[in-house]
Amino acid sequence: MRVVALVAAALAFAMPISAGVCAAFGVCSQNGEIHDCTSGSCVGKVGTECTVSLAGPVLCPL
Repeated sequence: MRVVALVAAALAFAMPISAGVCAAFGVCSQNGEIHDCTSGSCVGKVGTECTVSLAGPVLCPL
């Protein structure tokens, strides 16, 4: 389990991450771009911060 945590931490530093906000219809919006959540959900959480990584994952609040 420690190895997984270390790999996740290394990827977090290697891949730029930027903030977006939860928008209508349960999606994460960043700079006018719409992203589907890959983790968590934006359903019913309009205005809540979500995270978009250039590597692909879109992390939404749980």
